[in-house]
Amino acid sequence: MNAGSCSAFEIAIEQRFHDALPAGEGAALDEHLATCASCVAYLASA
Repeated sequence: MNAGSCSAFEIAIEQRFHDALPAGEGAALDEHLATCASCVAYLASA
């Protein structure tokens, strides 16, 4: 995933919510969530 693109992480958040996140992408998502307030807010609203 490209760390500069929140849209890719929003998709990953949805995939995680539905237990469909591809293997190996969870760490990148967690790393991004540690630094992106916008995606944390998106996660909270999911």
